[in-house]
Amino acid sequence: MITCSNLQELKDARGKCLSEIIDCITFESVNCSAIDMGIGSGVLAIQLKKKFIDLKITGIDKDISYISQLLTSSNISDINLLEEDILDTSLADNFAEIVLFFNMIRHLPKKDLRPALLEAKRVLSQNGNIYIFESYPQPSTKAQDLLWDVYCLENELEERAGNVPEAFYQPDEIKTELYQIGFLVKQISIFDEHTISLPPDVWENKKKDFEEMCQNYSKDELKKVSQKIQKLDDQIKTNGLESLPTFVVIAYPANISMGLYPYINKEIKWRVERDNTLLLYSKVSGLVTLDHMGGLIWSLSNGERNMDEIADEVYKLTSMGDLDRIRIDIRAFFLQMYQQDFISFHGTPQIQRP
Repeated sequence: MITCSNLQELKDARGKCLSEIIDCITFESVNCSAIDMGIGSGVLAIQLKKKFIDLKITGIDKDISYISQLLTSSNISDINLLEEDILDTSLADNFAEIVLFFNMIRHLPKKDLRPALLEAKRVLSQNGNIYIFESYPQPSTKAQDLLWDVYCLENELEERAGNVPEAFYQPDEIKTELYQIGFLVKQISIFDEHTISLPPDVWENKKKDFEEMCQNYSKDELKKVSQKIQKLDDQIKTNGLESLPTFVVIAYPANISMGLYPYINKEIKWRVERDNTLLLYSKVSGLVTLDHMGGLIWSLSNGERNMDEIADEVYKLTSMGDLDRIRIDIRAFFLQMYQQDFISFHGTPQIQRP
């Protein structure tokens, strides 16, 4: 953990952490292109450009005024900026080898997460990677718990003001969403060492923000919020605030066809417990537990039906949900099972492993 006593030290510490995060971004050609979806202040794009001078970066945001000023002051002129909605960009299909979401998807309404990822998939080249960086929403210390409480209070006030509150995701939630739209997850990493003991100024500035947000509150509403702030204030004076670690999910498009025929790998050992829970074992993946729906899909994975036909069969046997939704869930199921070496496919086109 890095300890900071003032805002300048905090800025330096974040820069150091960012430099280490950038190390996990890889590409093969010096002429690669990258898209920063929701570029914001541009901290990631600027550091990437400094490290990889030839990397062609396009930043997209609804408001690019701030980043434009920052690029001018940083003497960086060759980051292309588009003032557009990341859900519907003007970029061509297969535009870039790298698509980045850096602390961005938390700002999306939950209903927009999938459209944003689908647009990212459209503009990502067939051999490219998507990188999703976010704060890991699982506090492990009292100081991190308190920062989480600060986030929750801020979200409460934002929602009261009619704004979209931040939505923090677990890595597995993002992984599931990626499977459902046809990505394979290459890597999930949590940067546990990237925690920072925040200087007192962070909380003092946050309190001023809260006061400004409550200006139009009634006396009773203001009293309730003030009590919450005071309680936090007392605890933070004792325990301090500590940033949450960052995690990254790296994935690539599988372009899986529903016409592929999944079949169970013969070397997999499996058994059914008394409660009808299906337990799968593999040397690579350890243990996977499947619920009733998963067990049903698994039982149909004998290489005789393609995934479309399995979806039809599940729909008939369960009468649950709509067929399109079942197809999405089945594709996600088989991608996950495939990546963990529980099943293989025959038919064309085959999935290409990186």
